[in-house]
Amino acid sequence: MTLKRFEALKPWIEGKRVLHIGCVQHNWQKSLTNSWIHAYIVKQSREAMGIDILEEGVRELAEGGYKVETADAENFDLNAEFDVIFAGELIEHLEDLGGFLDSCKRHMGAESKLIITTPNSFGIVYFITRLFGIRFVNPEHTCWFDEQTIGQLLNRHSLEVIERKFLPIYSTNLSRTQNAVLQVIESLFPKRFRATLFMVSQKQ
Repeated sequence: MTLKRFEALKPWIEGKRVLHIGCVQHNWQKSLTNSWIHAYIVKQSREAMGIDILEEGVRELAEGGYKVETADAENFDLNAEFDVIFAGELIEHLEDLGGFLDSCKRHMGAESKLIITTPNSFGIVYFITRLFGIRFVNPEHTCWFDEQTIGQLLNRHSLEVIERKFLPIYSTNLSRTQNAVLQVIESLFPKRFRATLFMVSQKQ
């Protein structure tokens, strides 16, 4: 996660009880880098729990002292309620989006917040990389969203969007120079063409 995403998330999680869905960053070794968002959540929140389907990663992180469990994002029940549920760069990997949202709602109270970040289908950097035949998107992705489609999905599951932002590109697969160049390109367009959607919702 980038500094901008850290900044966007911080006011929502400070002093809160947070559930982080998809807490393993592909594998446990990558999870111990400076870009690992779960370590930031642990630092900023009152209490943080993580779940992930990657059993080895969960086991290694648990042995390292993190409060994590193996669970399927599309169907989980922890018998607990959280102030904030965070799913960063996850929803675009799923098949059963309804199962994911229903599982999240089981763990939300009236004032709880669900925060989702996901690639913006109208992000200008994706058009540029596609134009030049560069495979920039994770091949494990199953779908794309813009602010309207994800808002509609949330609404159909009785979740109301209360804040949305468009965050700039930053990929750990690119160099600082490459990221900087892409961010300059993004700055030439309205914010709605930035690479990442940041959506905050709560129960209707």
